[in-house]
Amino acid sequence: GGNACSDLGLKVSNGDSCTFERSPVVLILAADSQGNITSCSGTLITLDDVLTAGHCLAYMTQAIVLTDTNTYNIKAHAFHPLYSPRFPGDVVPFDIAMLTIDGVESIPPVPLLGTDPIAVGEPITVFGYGLNEDGHSLLEREPDDFLRAANMEIGAISTEFATFAAAFNVTGSSICPGDSGGPALQTVNGVSSIVGVSSFDINGCVSDSVAGFASVNDSRVLSFIQGYAPDVSVR
Repeated sequence: GGNACSDLGLKVSNGDSCTFERSPVVLILAADSQGNITSCSGTLITLDDVLTAGHCLAYMTQAIVLTDTNTYNIKAHAFHPLYSPRFPGDVVPFDIAMLTIDGVESIPPVPLLGTDPIAVGEPITVFGYGLNEDGHSLLEREPDDFLRAANMEIGAISTEFATFAAAFNVTGSSICPGDSGGPALQTVNGVSSIVGVSSFDINGCVSDSVAGFASVNDSRVLSFIQGYAPDVSVR
């Protein structure tokens, strides 16, 4: 119960509007070689490293990161070695990327949950800057409605593909385009930590849809993130 936004310690589709002065969930704007602009979400996991989805950066020629008050260029990035943008079907295994911004933020970063295995039926809270339930993008919304959060529930786990899924029909919430790369959090012992990264959706983002997440809980994902950003906090 309660407002999903509070799970960051401070709607996605059918979610709550979050107004944080210093949100660790950031907006990523990227352009491809044709100049098409796409938006994704990401999370500061150190003061200058952002965790996002691999497909957010796969075809992009330039990208910037926006926090509440600052805009940053990206000075480095890396994809999970098992990520392939050409994987057929809806499920994209290891859809994980890391990027480093060209400055340091004062926003407290979010830890990863690496020691507590996820399980079917457990609650998660998802955050992102994607379309809302009316299909409205950021350009069609007020600034205090940019970042949204929603409660979902883990419905299936694939250890082979390092993914887990959550169904709209269970909680009436989902991820939408633009939420890709945003975090799925679990709160353990009073601390909210990242267990997943929004990766894909099946059947859109309303009734009967399924949201898919890359599992940070998977050791192959966790080791990649720690290798890129050794100072990340893992709980």
